[in-house]
Amino acid sequence: MKHVQSSDRTTLLLDYAWLPIGVLTARACFKHFIRGRVVGLDKDRNQFGFNDWYDYANLHKDQPCIASINEIWTLPTVAIVTERFFRKRRNKSYSFKELCVFYDHTCQICFDKFPKQQLSIEHVDPKSNGGTNFIENKTITCRKCNSKKGSQFPYYDKDGKMLQGTKIPHNYIFIDRSVIRPEWDDLVWVSDTNKEL
Repeated sequence: MKHVQSSDRTTLLLDYAWLPIGVLTARACFKHFIRGRVVGLDKDRNQFGFNDWYDYANLHKDQPCIASINEIWTLPTVAIVTERFFRKRRNKSYSFKELCVFYDHTCQICFDKFPKQQLSIEHVDPKSNGGTNFIENKTITCRKCNSKKGSQFPYYDKDGKMLQGTKIPHNYIFIDRSVIRPEWDDLVWVSDTNKEL
């Protein structure tokens, strides 16, 4: 077992069709699990409710758990909804952090990886030339490439392809690769940002 903080993202949340909805924190997972809003999948992909989980589930060696003074509770790493989860309608704008996750912190001109602090939003068709602020006109570049591009349009990446704006699939969920567990591999789609979607 692996003790986690209540704010750690531990559990992949799936809908009825086993499609990813998001990632739950340990606190949210425990709350929904104990209230019966989700069932947990064990190591063998068997479904268990909260009451049967502790008696019958086959757990991973690094199964996340949270503790109180008197008890330790293991948490499922994959959970399926048992009732409708209401999600707010997605705002069409995406944050800088979400774009960094989508592109795996990779500059879309030189294709090198950078920490978030060394990346910036690049408007493919610069706003100074009448370009829009829509997601289809935005991408992520390192500061050096951003500065080098300036207000040029069109601009080409290091492979000679014209720089493109972001095309995020309508059902894409933003999961930082650092929290993806091996048992999620066949359940989540991880974009290869150097290829067209």
